[in-house]
Amino acid sequence: LAKLLWSDTRIKYIDLSNMALSDRSGAFLGRSIKSNNALTTLDLSGNHFGPETVTSLANSLLGNKALRCLCIGSNPLTKGAKDERQSSDEHCINLLSHAITNNAGLIYLSLWRCGIGLEGGKAICKAVSNNKNLISVEMGKNNFERRDMLLMTNQLEKNRRARELGVSRDATLAKNKEAVKKEQQKAEQERERQNQNCQWLEEQKNSRAESRLLELERRNAKAQKDEEKRQQMEHIQTREEDRAKAASKGKKGKKGKKGKAKKK
Repeated sequence: LAKLLWSDTRIKYIDLSNMALSDRSGAFLGRSIKSNNALTTLDLSGNHFGPETVTSLANSLLGNKALRCLCIGSNPLTKGAKDERQSSDEHCINLLSHAITNNAGLIYLSLWRCGIGLEGGKAICKAVSNNKNLISVEMGKNNFERRDMLLMTNQLEKNRRARELGVSRDATLAKNKEAVKKEQQKAEQERERQNQNCQWLEEQKNSRAESRLLELERRNAKAQKDEEKRQQMEHIQTREEDRAKAASKGKKGKKGKKGKAKKK
């Protein structure tokens, strides 16, 4: 599973609670989420995870921005840590505190009943108070001072209010964006309608112009045909007149010849 988490981009939620997993197993799992950009919820509560797990998780949380919910409650996180300079509590929890301070993804963290002492509690509470993203932290059944808890609780409340305000602001922005989108769509539809109207008017204009041109051509053709017919009629009339004149002239010539014959 740890190897799979190194590169898997499909798994969003893993629940490994109450499986009696060893600290070494937890360390493998902790390292595996360092570069995982898909996993959002990891429940490791109720196992035997200790300092090795805390160390690997702390290192991974410094670079992981996808994980939103981390449950490591009911684990002996400080048991077995060995460091000559610090107590077991301080050695493990300071690493985790540093990771919590600098992590930008977590919004929920459970450290319920992890055997954290006063100094560790102070470090954890300070880390949470410096984190602007966490909105819920479970710290019960540990040895924390009241003033440290109060400091942490105040910051969590500020984070919740800021998140609610951010959600409200995002909703308002989304609503305004949707309204702008609708207005743009409406404007686009109006432009499209106007373009269609202009296109229709242009088509009608062209159609009328074409009709006028056809009518003019028809009239010109009719006028030309009438003119040809008139000229043809004039030509026929002229020919008839010429024939009539010729016939009349021929009759007059015959009468003259007969008169001359009688005189002789």
